[in-house]
Amino acid sequence: MDSVTPGEFLRALLKRRKMSVMELATRCGVPYHRISSIIYRNSRISPDLMLRFELVTGIPAERWRNMQGDILEARAQNRKRK
Repeated sequence: MDSVTPGEFLRALLKRRKMSVMELATRCGVPYHRISSIIYRNSRISPDLMLRFELVTGIPAERWRNMQGDILEARAQNRKRK
């Protein structure tokens, strides 16, 4: 089973909650481009932002950390196979 990136998860979450990227950025107190780069370029989520996401979304920082770790591990495994 393929892992879902934090960006894919976040995009689906925002859609379900009818929340814009700008609204999430504002509520998290970070620039729009920081959230946008996670969603559209699959940039990594910093531990600080994981905590901010927890406060705004109610999803524990540990879950964000686990998603990030799963993706990093999957990428390393793919590089190892090549």
